[in-house]
Amino acid sequence: MPQITLAQRLKSFNLDLGTANPADINVPANQELVLDASNAKFKANLKYLEPKSLDDVKNWLGNPDEALAKPTVGVRTIASALSIAPSRSLATTMLPSAIMPVQPSYTQAESDDLHLLASAYVYGHSSSVDVKQKPALDAWIANLKVRIPVFVFNDINVAAGATLHVNISALFANYITVENTGKIKLRGGSKTSIHAAGFTGKGRQIVLHPGDVIRRPH
Repeated sequence: MPQITLAQRLKSFNLDLGTANPADINVPANQELVLDASNAKFKANLKYLEPKSLDDVKNWLGNPDEALAKPTVGVRTIASALSIAPSRSLATTMLPSAIMPVQPSYTQAESDDLHLLASAYVYGHSSSVDVKQKPALDAWIANLKVRIPVFVFNDINVAAGATLHVNISALFANYITVENTGKIKLRGGSKTSIHAAGFTGKGRQIVLHPGDVIRRPH
């Protein structure tokens, strides 16, 4: 099966590299490197996703439905899950039951409810959210005019004893190599997605938090 190029994968996210060639990252042995939006060194590798619907957010940053157990009919829950470990126990909370209206703006309480519903849809199984909630959720996302910062690189190599800190919503790469005792740490208290054609090396240690997503192209 032919490999999907980085440019092809990015095109599905409405990201165009243009004439730019993504740089490689090499984290030397026993060193640390922090990737965040304020790192001027990698400004050329910083791109922005602009979702127009909740499905955009789920497809780009969330857990795919096929990696999660479909919820019991009639039970609407919030799921915090790892797509690479769908059998892990999930923390659940009942979702708002009232159908949200489509309107130009929302109160803080309504926004809080929409955020709960959006989190359940994106990071849990989409069927956990009543389909009647989707029009309001899509309108809410569109009105927010969200710009999600992501980094795009070619190949990433994390040497022995080195640590790559990923403090951003998503990281795109061709191949990621983590040598023995090397590791990639994703920021805590938030959600991070890594999209790569493959992971190699003896280490392959990625420190995950609930909601983090590791994806390889199909």
